[in-house]
Amino acid sequence: MIKRLGFGAILAALTTAGFTCASSAQSEQELISAATQSLPEHLRAGATVLDRSSNPPTLIRAGSNGISCMTDEPTPGYDASCVDESWFPYGRRLGELRAEGKSLREANEIVNAELAAGSLPPPSPGAIANTVSGPDADNVEVLTTIFLGEAASAMSGITTEENDQVWIMCAGTPQAHLMIGPVRYQLRDVDLGDQCGVD
Repeated sequence: MIKRLGFGAILAALTTAGFTCASSAQSEQELISAATQSLPEHLRAGATVLDRSSNPPTLIRAGSNGISCMTDEPTPGYDASCVDESWFPYGRRLGELRAEGKSLREANEIVNAELAAGSLPPPSPGAIANTVSGPDADNVEVLTTIFLGEAASAMSGITTEENDQVWIMCAGTPQAHLMIGPVRYQLRDVDLGDQCGVD
């Protein structure tokens, strides 16, 4: 079954609230390893790590490479994410709009308009977001998302049809991004039009 990545949910948790100092039953190293497992090895040591077992998330380690990772949150299933911090303004804006009572589709329609007008900065071209998700910690798969924006229209040979390998999500919108791998387990039933703000 296809699962869709919901950046509003991931990024709002990182960007709409402050965070406190970490304290957990798991060791710091265990939390860091779990949070950063979706990243290539060379990016793990420099990533900021946040623990989502509390609200707001707790800071475990400040990073240096512009990537922030979050541990699994205490909800059914397993979900740990790492994002290039240039996604933050986009995610923060989606979180604000949802907090105002806008539906997911309405929020994404507004974000599309603001990205197109230049009033909302887009993620950096090629900015990544990785998610490890599944029914539990022992049964997970990695999804890599790469921001394309306007560059998506120049890519040839990549389908815009949803699948669990490689496709362009939100094609034709300012928030178009490349999806590589089986997509996020927790949001498999979320409507694609709502995620992209299109019919």
